[in-house]
Amino acid sequence: MKCYEQLNYHDPENGIWGDCGRTAIGCLIEKPPEDIPHFWDRDNKQGNIECQKWLRKQGYEYVYFAVKAETLQDALDILGCCNRYIYYLLVGESKNGCNHVVVCKGRDIIHDPGINKPGITGPCNDGYYWIELVVKQ
Repeated sequence: MKCYEQLNYHDPENGIWGDCGRTAIGCLIEKPPEDIPHFWDRDNKQGNIECQKWLRKQGYEYVYFAVKAETLQDALDILGCCNRYIYYLLVGESKNGCNHVVVCKGRDIIHDPGINKPGITGPCNDGYYWIELVVKQ
């Protein structure tokens, strides 16, 4: 895994959407964020579809699922208890008050690609934590 920092700070009032998602994916597949399209630049549902298409062309599958957990550590424990050695992405709300993506391994957050390292403070605005896996085909 390679650690990159996002290029765009999330500032939707000025038409700029943070790119922590593509940056976190880049960490897992070792591509800098500027070499990955900014899938989530307004529409999350369409972004997920575009991300899956792009990753398939790169030889990967993109798998994501919602997790209902009481705490951040509970969310990390759900995947980490059985898969201590794989990298995955966790999406939740950051201290900036918006959804954010970090890189995890086992039960730990190991890299925050955010410019100001906002971390994860709770579930996304839909009430869930999201686990995302990028798997080689």
